[in-house]
Amino acid sequence: MEQEELVDILHQYLGIFQDLDAEFEKHFNEFENVSKLQRLLDKNGAEIMQDFTSLIESNLRVDYNVKNSFQPGVPSRVHSFQWNQKYAYIYKVHNQVFEKRAVQMEIEVPLYSRSIATEDGGIYLIGGCNKRRNQYLKKCYRYNEIFQQLDEKASMIYPHADHSLCSMEGFIYVVGTFVNSQVYGFCEVYDIQKDQWKQIDSLRVARSGVALSSFKNNFIFAFGGRIDQRNIVDTIECYDISKNVWQEIAGTSTPLDKSAWIPGYMSLAYQITDNEILIFGGKSALTFQIFNGCFVFDVEKMEIREKGKLVNPCSFMNTPLVFGGNLYAFGNDIYIHKYSIAEQKWNCIPKQFP
Repeated sequence: MEQEELVDILHQYLGIFQDLDAEFEKHFNEFENVSKLQRLLDKNGAEIMQDFTSLIESNLRVDYNVKNSFQPGVPSRVHSFQWNQKYAYIYKVHNQVFEKRAVQMEIEVPLYSRSIATEDGGIYLIGGCNKRRNQYLKKCYRYNEIFQQLDEKASMIYPHADHSLCSMEGFIYVVGTFVNSQVYGFCEVYDIQKDQWKQIDSLRVARSGVALSSFKNNFIFAFGGRIDQRNIVDTIECYDISKNVWQEIAGTSTPLDKSAWIPGYMSLAYQITDNEILIFGGKSALTFQIFNGCFVFDVEKMEIREKGKLVNPCSFMNTPLVFGGNLYAFGNDIYIHKYSIAEQKWNCIPKQFP
């Protein structure tokens, strides 16, 4: 972990413990007319510890995953390629600098394309649709930051548009596609080192725009998404990488309480603790409007519960990244969305591109 990131985390904890101190003071003042001795006599040790634990858990997460998305030494930043443009938008997290870089490319960034940053900091632009030619693309490019151009890599097996991406341990997974007004469940994996694509098991329920999250580097979860242009579904599937199998999480064999969840299209997801995945934003299945919903899926308990809200309703095209205990998501609005995993709070960073 870089020194500046460690300092950021320590500052976060300082603020958290200051809030906790104020919280303790508030609770103490509520009972200032009751003697300290009497309060202690009225409670046994187990009750006191339970109250303390409850207060801690409601104000501080101590089980969150602080692992950065990038390898050590790689500068922390988030990016976006905006459709129908020839620019890369970069937000450097460590010094809070915004950059708009012209990119040499044959055509503008394709509609419905997606991009992702991998562990080594590499940025890939994948798939999409060339509307001028009505051509759905199998293309895959790596962004060359030295020469400010897109270097073409091996092409995918199928064209993918409105798909979702997930990266882990030197591989990029592409899930779902929307081609010629039809949704398909095609999935592929890209070996970065070998520059090779391989088809993998297809989604059980074909859809596009799902929220993808890796889980313990062994599984990938796919939440929600659309099955056509009018319907967003509450389907959840899990991909077992070692077995190359997608399985829908539903039915009596794996009971799942989804009553508190509003599924979305173009939402994002990210594992934030040993057993929890955060799901947020996108287009709501209830209203078909962009919304600020935020939920946590507990894999162990098999339940989804509401977990606060985004400061501003937003949909997303780029996978989120974690640096210094904070999750960053490049929104389709005017903000970079930032979530403190320890404090469980959302903030917005206004985009200030030149």
